[in-house]
Amino acid sequence: MRRHTLLFLLLAVGLSACGGSDSNPSGPGTPPKDTDTPVDTDPPADGGDGGDNPTKDTGDPVTELVSGLTAPRDLTFGPAGSDLEDELFVVHFEGVEATWIKSVDTGPVQQRFENSLVGAIAVDMDPASRFYFACLIPIMGASRGVITVRTFDGSIPDFQYTEIDEPSGVAVDAEGGLFVFNRGSRSVVRIDFADGAASDRHGVEVIAENLAVSDEILPSHLLVDGSGRLLIIETPADRVLMWAEEEITIFADATSGLAQPVGIALLPTGNVLVANYGDGLLVEFDSAGTLVRTFDTELGENRLQAVAVRGDGAVFIVDDEGGFGGLYRINFDSQ
Repeated sequence: MRRHTLLFLLLAVGLSACGGSDSNPSGPGTPPKDTDTPVDTDPPADGGDGGDNPTKDTGDPVTELVSGLTAPRDLTFGPAGSDLEDELFVVHFEGVEATWIKSVDTGPVQQRFENSLVGAIAVDMDPASRFYFACLIPIMGASRGVITVRTFDGSIPDFQYTEIDEPSGVAVDAEGGLFVFNRGSRSVVRIDFADGAASDRHGVEVIAENLAVSDEILPSHLLVDGSGRLLIIETPADRVLMWAEEEITIFADATSGLAQPVGIALLPTGNVLVANYGDGLLVEFDSAGTLVRTFDTELGENRLQAVAVRGDGAVFIVDDEGGFGGLYRINFDSQ
């Protein structure tokens, strides 16, 4: 009886901390009245008033769209072909909020997911617009890993604890599975959310083992590309691994310009874009892992956290410096 009671308490704490409550959802589909607030933006570089477009490019490598974000760790656009495909979502490692960034091109507006997440470090979305959040929840001086699934209206259709003690990256595949980078076991696993099992009883398959993890808690983002291959960020090893046909190979490494990579995204061309935490560069590779080009964000070392690409090819990044960061659009024509 004591064991069942303990499990029940842990489950209750996890759900309240990472995913809210079904009885009173407060996700973006049911926002409190008047919660949309304009974002903080820096003055235009030329000293002008910015005109009718506060996000107008200034010729710099990046344009800051949102400032003052608390510990952002990942960002993603809604699934292609859905009503959310042009909507951008940011998760925060500290605090109790994720943020929905609306109207990115015409004047960004933040709508917060109130009481939704604690310790969120990674997110992905499936074609049905369900969010898959990886969280490191603080409980009694330690962190407990939780994967929680949320719908757009804030409800929680599923969740998973088994064998996922320190998740730091997630990626949805086309078969209803979720790949998770598990820092605690230095592995990547796949949770089969399509197996029909009850919550916390889904099958878990080990994909890769003995991966390098850093002492610093950084995202270890994952990407499923257009051909179904899984790309795995291995930050302290300065490389990206590829899992295909049940084999692990090196996709790219430091010899191609990687320096503590953390973020990864797919371009419309099929090329892969990697964000370097170590030096602030974006590094582009073709589908075979051959270096195409590098781009200096000029944000410097130890700041970049994630990169996302919209369907039209526009590229966005988030950074963190001392617990606060911003959302930026990349201006590739500046270099």
